[in-house]
Amino acid sequence: MPGRIADLPTGYRAVSPTMDDIPRATEFFNLVEISEWGMPDFDESEVEEEWADRDLAKSVVLVEDEDRQIVASMTIVNGDGVTWDAFGYVHPEHNKHGLGAWIIDWSEAIAADREDETREGYRVELLNFTSTVNTAAQELLASKAYDVAKVFRRMRIELQEKPDPVIWPEGYELRPFVEGRDDQHYFEALQTAFAEHWSSAPRTFEQWRKSSFTGEYDTNLWVQLVHDDRVVGICSGKPVADTGWIGYVGIVPEYRRRGLAKLMLQEDFARFWDKGIRTVGLGVDSENRQSAIQLYLNMGMHESHSYETNRKILREGLDWRNEE
Repeated sequence: MPGRIADLPTGYRAVSPTMDDIPRATEFFNLVEISEWGMPDFDESEVEEEWADRDLAKSVVLVEDEDRQIVASMTIVNGDGVTWDAFGYVHPEHNKHGLGAWIIDWSEAIAADREDETREGYRVELLNFTSTVNTAAQELLASKAYDVAKVFRRMRIELQEKPDPVIWPEGYELRPFVEGRDDQHYFEALQTAFAEHWSSAPRTFEQWRKSSFTGEYDTNLWVQLVHDDRVVGICSGKPVADTGWIGYVGIVPEYRRRGLAKLMLQEDFARFWDKGIRTVGLGVDSENRQSAIQLYLNMGMHESHSYETNRKILREGLDWRNEE
């Protein structure tokens, strides 16, 4: 455990999880999600994928009560050396016991202990995420000098029928993704499409490959749109248990406002349908992506969850967004 953290309230203890804790951790995460949104949001295979490549002692803490039941947790992830993403949960029956403050302090202490993993000379931010319906957590983060940076919406669709085949504009074609052949071009299109995104911290090709080709990835759900032999649009889907998740839909800037994102979503929805997946979700920034939100609504999606991104500057320095 890191230093500089006050003791937990009486009756609680902090433990570092092992992979054997995945079933009960998943059950706990879903308990909190159901209490806030009325539906679960995690699958054991998803948690296993997220934990597999991490040093759990440095990334995840579980808080147990006297009966050894999980009542709080915090996960912290290194965001490519310039941001830390932190995701905390507190059991609804254990609110107002000081657990929320403790897990926030834990995330800050871990970030400090792992400062050597950040980019020297650059500003480092800690992003603590909480649901928009959890006002107590929002007030707590505000009291600890966090500001609300963004609100994200989780969009969802229950497909009732297979979408119609896509008719692509003249000059455009789909190129099946072949691992080992298309990796670099796909990555370059992703970087270009999201270069101006507010939290799109720089990452290397090797980092992208490591995060993309792991777990239950399926490149048949990756839509790769080509024009003049250049990848100009990408849509990355993946199966998560019996549902689907679209990690990103991106169009390089000079090809936007041509209806291509809608067509790529239509194509990917059809591919999910062919695999027997009827429920598909994705996330969107609700402040700067109003056109994207309207697109998803027009595609028959609805909002199922929403989350605040609460930000604290841990170290001042150069802003990577100012780099060419």
